[in-house]
Amino acid sequence: MKIYEYEKVNIIGYLESIGSRIALTTNLWTAENQKKWYMAITGHFIDDNWELQSCVLRCEFIYYFKTSNTHDILHCIVI
Repeated sequence: MKIYEYEKVNIIGYLESIGSRIALTTNLWTAENQKKWYMAITGHFIDDNWELQSCVLRCEFIYYFKTSNTHDILHCIVI
């Protein structure tokens, strides 16, 4: 947990200091045998040297439920 907290503080400071915008993407995957969903939010940006950078900003466990409605899934994630 000490490494996590250290890296979290570093990436927050770094993202506040860059002069570019950040694009966010999400990935959602399931562990069917455990009936669990996981979601990661990744930030992508161009650094001062014009190199593409990416970092995972958040990863969350989401309770599994059966639905084909994307709105239901997003509602569950946001709340």
